[in-house]
Amino acid sequence: MPIHSTADMRLTCSFSNFMRHGEGSGTIEPSTVRGHHAETRIICRHLGNMKLAELSIPDVSGWIHDTTAVGYVLKSCSKAFRLLK
Repeated sequence: MPIHSTADMRLTCSFSNFMRHGEGSGTIEPSTVRGHHAETRIICRHLGNMKLAELSIPDVSGWIHDTTAVGYVLKSCSKAFRLLK
């Protein structure tokens, strides 16, 4: 199952493709996939409508700031950031 991703793709679609591939291929442990789903929700609440090509360092910095400001702990943001990266 190939992952199709382009610079014009929105983050929500890109993550959806990634998760479908991970679940379908069996290359990612089910517990890891569950964690990725949670981290994807954190990312997509703030950045999901952005195109991959438009994502910038200030966007990501603002996302981390906003996410911690509404009560997420830095550890959750760090895990989500690693997935985004």
